[in-house]
Amino acid sequence: MTTNDERELEIVNLDELKIKRRESPGHPWKIARRLEKEQAAKFLSIEDIYNRIKKMNNIRDKCLLVMLYITAGRISEIVRRDVVKFRKKEVRLVNKGKVKRAKIIDYSTKERKRIEPSIKRRDLSLQTKDDKKTVVIRMRNLKNKRKGEQVKLIPLPLNSEINKKFFAIIKQYVQILDEDEELFPIGIRRAENIILKAGFNPHFLRSVRLTHLVKYHNFSDQKLKAFSGWSDSRPAAHYIRIGWEDLVSSM
Repeated sequence: MTTNDERELEIVNLDELKIKRRESPGHPWKIARRLEKEQAAKFLSIEDIYNRIKKMNNIRDKCLLVMLYITAGRISEIVRRDVVKFRKKEVRLVNKGKVKRAKIIDYSTKERKRIEPSIKRRDLSLQTKDDKKTVVIRMRNLKNKRKGEQVKLIPLPLNSEINKKFFAIIKQYVQILDEDEELFPIGIRRAENIILKAGFNPHFLRSVRLTHLVKYHNFSDQKLKAFSGWSDSRPAAHYIRIGWEDLVSSM
């Protein structure tokens, strides 16, 4: 029996929302899903990634993709991040024909708390370790909430030709910026569109970079944990794509 209180609750039909999403082939997430399926079937080498990025015309967009790849960073860790909060509301939720009371985010109550800037030029420094010139990138870490670990430092040793090529793109862009200027004063949605236009799924560059670190540099779980900023190494299983060919070389 339905009570008066339940009848007054707004009805949210998830089934209808899913149908609308399926009917929108040009939606950014629809494009991202298609690219994800295409890229899951093939493995791109470091050179493949570089050659795709090199073909782009805008130097800022090139630098954005290079930074996403070499840091294995999330978009929200590199570009501007709009920190907002929402209130929740109670509704009658229809999902696969079943109705239940639930609390969902009320997006009409959006309140901006602050805007966190993107990586700045001063967050990049050139250092030397073990006689290797290394670019060190300071960036925020959104996946580790431990005190003192909200920032991570990502190294790019300039000991290989491909790393030097990636750094050349970064250098070409940042040399026109002031020391305290943001590299990417754009929001997450704009960054996603740039990545999709280049033919990448937004999360693909992160996945392939972590795979490359294992495949070409023999990174252990602990090294992946340190590089990625995870609080533990379990997430590695969701990102690393190791095939049988890689297993043979270790046997």
